Amino acid sequence: MWVTALDAMFTSARHWGSDLAIRRIQHLIGRDVRIYEQKDFPSYMGVPSLTVEQVARDIYKLRNKFAHGEWVPKEVLDRPGYSGKAGEQLNYADVLLEATGIILRTSLIKILKENLLEVFRSKDALDWYFSRAGLINKAKIAKGFAGREPSIH
Repeated sequence: MWVTALDAMFTSARHWGSDLAIRRIQHLIGRDVRIYEQKDFPSYMGVPSLTVEQVARDIYKLRNKFAHGEWVPKEVLDRPGYSGKAGEQLNYADVLLEATGIILRTSLIKILKENLLEVFRSKDALDWYFSRAGLINKAKIAKGFAGREPSIH
């Protein structure tokens, strides 16, 4: 469900797809943003050093598995994530779930801090904003958009 929220935030009917969503997310919050910060965990816990760039594609791959009625792949379940509280071992699927929520939260904070609410208020404004960075599906440019700024109220 968190990936659906990311799609709603970063894509539109004209400009969609996991590759584009990932590029837009990375453009907004940065590809090197860390998913976990050691300062947010007790000192005795080892925290994986993962960035948005390292997990974004895996998040969307796992989402696609679910969307097509598949189970979480064994290699994702078997891949260690990190040791949680009281020795609880989280797998990579758990990490991807947490990472999706963290990416969503980080995006919302950035939108609020940088006063970008108007950009994310309409899909036309969203597409215009990202078109300035070349983050559109060029083959899907709809009539009437052609890269001009929409009216933002």
